[in-house]
Amino acid sequence: MSTHNRFSGVGGVDGSLQFELNNGENTGPGHATTLQFYGNYLTTRSTIADLIAAGVYASVRSCGGPVIPLRLGRVDAVAAGLFGVPQPQNSASTFRNQFDRMGFTQTEMIQMVACGHTLGSVHSTEFPQIVPAAVGQMPFDTSRAAFDNKVAAEYVDGTTTNPLGTFSGPGAAAGRNSDFKVFNSDGNATIRAMVDATAFRNTCQTVLQKMIDVVPSGVTLTDPIVPYAVKPVGMQLTLNSGGTTFALSGSIRVRTTSLPASSITNIVLTWKDRNGGNSCGSSATCSTTATLQGVATGFDDSFAVCSTFPNSMARWH
Repeated sequence: MSTHNRFSGVGGVDGSLQFELNNGENTGPGHATTLQFYGNYLTTRSTIADLIAAGVYASVRSCGGPVIPLRLGRVDAVAAGLFGVPQPQNSASTFRNQFDRMGFTQTEMIQMVACGHTLGSVHSTEFPQIVPAAVGQMPFDTSRAAFDNKVAAEYVDGTTTNPLGTFSGPGAAAGRNSDFKVFNSDGNATIRAMVDATAFRNTCQTVLQKMIDVVPSGVTLTDPIVPYAVKPVGMQLTLNSGGTTFALSGSIRVRTTSLPASSITNIVLTWKDRNGGNSCGSSATCSTTATLQGVATGFDDSFAVCSTFPNSMARWH
């Protein structure tokens, strides 16, 4: 996102990262391996940029964080974006200018850094001036795999071991304690407000959605994506040998998030002719039943899956 320039309308979440892996601003192997993983899902209808945004939703939710509403419609860049990814050695004023260029206030800058640094670590292979080689890596907080408020709470209460968030240690000595510079830029007012767990969660939901919705001018995003209430999956109608009957195969997924899965035992499909009428040829019945085969769950939804196929029906006219 940090390539965005709100004044010229270029850059943002546009997939340009794939062309920027060797520009000196995006260190570490994680960018390349992530893009390789997303490449398995790249289609004419799912751009790298949209997959990056989807990855924010999936990673935050899988680590216990809030729902980040996902909109689609991002367009992939065909070349590298502008320079300007924030670097740990930057001054607080430089950070403010960079985030202002991206379209974020000083408060939002602090919030985004805290929300982003609730997960993960700083690695010596990429930042030897901050983490000694003998140490290897140092987490941002004591729960580096959980999306929670500890990055803020530990900073405020003075117990943080975040190598970017202290005013002592190798990072500070090298002028690379960027989290401290950012958090302290408003006298710690914003980061103190994020010590409350609910406030942290709600704040991160807002600022991370704004982050993934930063796109070049001219790109229009859809409304947030929600699961279909009823979704046919792999449905196929095949003419049987002899040409007098059809075979229907596939399954139907029903969203049960707001109703008990036990309330669905089967789904009845009623046949209609090409004119919307009830003629289904010589068949004794114009319906077929799909029975419950199992249930499934996602991060935020549950589903019942029904199938009874293949099932033969008489040919209609």
